[in-house]
Amino acid sequence: FIRKADFDPAAKEFAFLVPTPGKPTLSLSDNELFRRLRTVMKEVVVTRKPRFVWGEPDGDVTGSVPKTSAAPAGSVRVESSQTIGGFNTVVLKASDTDSLVAWLQKHGYKPRPEMREWLEPYVRGGYFVTAFRVAAGNPALSPVCMTFQTPAPFYPYREPDSTAPRTGRNLRVYYLGDKRVVGNLGGDAGTTWNATPLCSRRLTPGQKSVLTAPIERFYPAIAFKGSKPPRYPTIGLTDADLQTRLTVFDDAAPLRERKDLFFAASPEQTEIFPTRTEYDDIDVAPAVLALGGLVFAGTALAGFLRWRRR
Repeated sequence: FIRKADFDPAAKEFAFLVPTPGKPTLSLSDNELFRRLRTVMKEVVVTRKPRFVWGEPDGDVTGSVPKTSAAPAGSVRVESSQTIGGFNTVVLKASDTDSLVAWLQKHGYKPRPEMREWLEPYVRGGYFVTAFRVAAGNPALSPVCMTFQTPAPFYPYREPDSTAPRTGRNLRVYYLGDKRVVGNLGGDAGTTWNATPLCSRRLTPGQKSVLTAPIERFYPAIAFKGSKPPRYPTIGLTDADLQTRLTVFDDAAPLRERKDLFFAASPEQTEIFPTRTEYDDIDVAPAVLALGGLVFAGTALAGFLRWRRR
């Protein structure tokens, strides 16, 4: 699970919480990953067809069609803490919601009153909660990869009940697996996530190479005054992570359902990808003109023969 988010730069400081069914391990990713995913998603499949035309074509004609253990009673256990991607992170496991809220208040997270109700089902379900905090103006925020065990592929979609509708926001989810998937809210197959499927395509070997290639950055030697440049970060994906299918969803809902998102294989496994038809033009004008010449010559000969008979 790799998350990239844009935050309001006017905020003096901000923090957010991410619940996960299993204990997460955090590692650094890079914004380059999302650029590469967009590239693979938009790669056009070209179909070639013959087309008969009269004379030179005026131009191209193209089209696109979519083809976990409980914490001790009354306690909060700090599982791990680190600074990564510009965030100060703490992974927590709480025995009860009141203890978790008290811990957050004590350590300066300033949880809103509605946060207790939002946290309750996660604490009751034995979830881990990772707290992210960053000071405003940090120029080096990067996506963070969270790796954890889960009964089913999971995205923490649920928001507090007090969240007001907001227009103009968009959530894009890239899902890598072995099948095309659908999102189910709350894990209930009868409650389908109302998102737009933009793409679901089988990855070619070349596309897999694009997603797993090391990031190459240009580091001016002068910036390090003779010391070695930092190691190139990994992209966040390896050959072992990649399956055979990429499915992409867009969600522009101004107000989200109050349930988390789980993914399952879709009953519909057809592919969705941008296509373009390119035509190999065959100019029939010379053949038609030649045929017309024969017809004209035949007509003239018939007229000549009739005249001679007279």
